[in-house]
Amino acid sequence: MRERTVSVRAVAIGWALVACGMAQAENLGRIGPTYPIAEQNLLDHIMVRLRDKERSGELAKFEQLARARASESVLNPKPVPGLRLSEVPRTYYFDPSFTLDRNVVDDTGAVLFPAGLRKNPLDVISLSKHLLFFDARDVRQVAKARELIARYQGRVKPILVGGSYIDLMKAWNTPVYYDQEGTLVRKLGITGAPIDASDYNATGDESREVEYVIERETFRQEFCAGRDERVVLSVLKAHGHLRHNEGRNTLAVRLPGMRKGETAQCIVIKSSILADSVAGDGC
Repeated sequence: MRERTVSVRAVAIGWALVACGMAQAENLGRIGPTYPIAEQNLLDHIMVRLRDKERSGELAKFEQLARARASESVLNPKPVPGLRLSEVPRTYYFDPSFTLDRNVVDDTGAVLFPAGLRKNPLDVISLSKHLLFFDARDVRQVAKARELIARYQGRVKPILVGGSYIDLMKAWNTPVYYDQEGTLVRKLGITGAPIDASDYNATGDESREVEYVIERETFRQEFCAGRDERVVLSVLKAHGHLRHNEGRNTLAVRLPGMRKGETAQCIVIKSSILADSVAGDGC
C-alpha cells in the first residue's frame, strides 16, 4: 500500500512540472510608482568611515593602541589571582594519579587499559627539575629564587605567577616561564608563593628546602636504632635540622594517599643534616 501511495504522488508531481513547463512568462508592465534605493551601500559606507578616520589620524591611533595592548599582554601577563605571600614553611603532597573512566582499546577493539585502572604518571616519568613558582614583582621572592637556582645547580624551572618574565630572562640570561591563567597553580593546589615543587615533595603553598619526611614508628625503629628517641630529636632540634610544630617534635604532614584535610604527625628532617655531622652528640 505504501508503494502505491508513493507512486501516485510521484505522478501528480510529474504532471505539475509538465504544466509549469508549458506555462509562458508575461511582462505585466509597471504597476504603481517605483523609487530608487535611497540608502547608501553598507560596504561603501564602511569604506567612507575608514577613509575619514584615516585622514583624521584616528585610525592610526587605534592601531597603535591595539599594538600596545597586545605587546603589554605578552610582556606582562596578568598575575595569577588569589595567591598570598608564603611566610611560614610548610610541606604538602600532591598525588597526580588518575583513574580511567572507560576502557582504552586499540584499533581492533582489544582492551589495552581497563576502566578503573589507577596510574601515577610519576611511576613512568619523573620531574627532572624543580618547579619554582614565584612573583617577580617581589624582590624578596626574586632573591630567594636566585638562591634556590644556585643551590640546585640550575636544575630549576623558574615559573612566574606575576611580573615580567622578559625582564627576568634578560637579567638572568636563562629561560623563565609564566603560569598563564594559573593553570599549574590550580592543578597543584598552590595557594601561596614562592613555592618549590618536585616529584618527591610535589606541591605546597610555601617555599622550602629538600626535606625528609619519616613516619614516627619508622623513625623510632630504623633511624634511632635502639637510641633514645627523645635524645636523638633534641640533638636534631639543637642543630637546626628538625622542622616541627610549636611545642612538638613532629610536623603535621599530608602523606600520599590521604584524603583532603587528613594529616599524620611525622618527623621532618632538613637536608642540612647532610652537610653537618651530629655524631657524638648523643646520636
